[in-house]
Amino acid sequence: MQRFLFIILAWYLPAQALLASGPAKPPVTPRGFSWLTLDAVRAHVLRPRGWHVASTRHGGVLRWVVSQQPDDSEALRGASLVIVVQPGMRGAQTARQRVVAAAREYDAAGYRVVSNGLREGKRIITRSILYEDRRDPARRRIAMRVLMGNKVTNTLYDLRFMTPKIEWPRQWSRGKKMLGLFQFDLRF
Repeated sequence: MQRFLFIILAWYLPAQALLASGPAKPPVTPRGFSWLTLDAVRAHVLRPRGWHVASTRHGGVLRWVVSQQPDDSEALRGASLVIVVQPGMRGAQTARQRVVAAAREYDAAGYRVVSNGLREGKRIITRSILYEDRRDPARRRIAMRVLMGNKVTNTLYDLRFMTPKIEWPRQWSRGKKMLGLFQFDLRF
């Protein structure tokens, strides 16, 4: 089942990203969600009804947390989607190098990787990683991390849907919609 899910996401997410032409008009809103427009990066993300949003900016890195919790606790007590956008810079790493480097963080950090794969298209490179964070037994989490590199601008999109392990079966249907319908403008 996890392998099947990974295959769906690996093919579906790049297709959705390519369809986006900016924050003009997102697709039809699924029941129980609303669209959150991230104007700073010309993107749309689904937000479940009643969830909270926090955003920060550190240097050129933009970060949003869409969470069940009113703070940005990143799924310590509930589910959350963390979106980190690192715009590309002239002379910096290519989109492919940025995606590969970000994925290596998990290889070296003690996470148990359940599935991991790479898909590369003409304008987007995508790596999907399903992993379990077992470093702290009190905070066991499962996450689907999707790294998307925009080859046109070298911007890196890092999306992580996380939840405590015990809640994964109940929460994943939300996460799948949030990741699968994330849209961004290829010009950013």
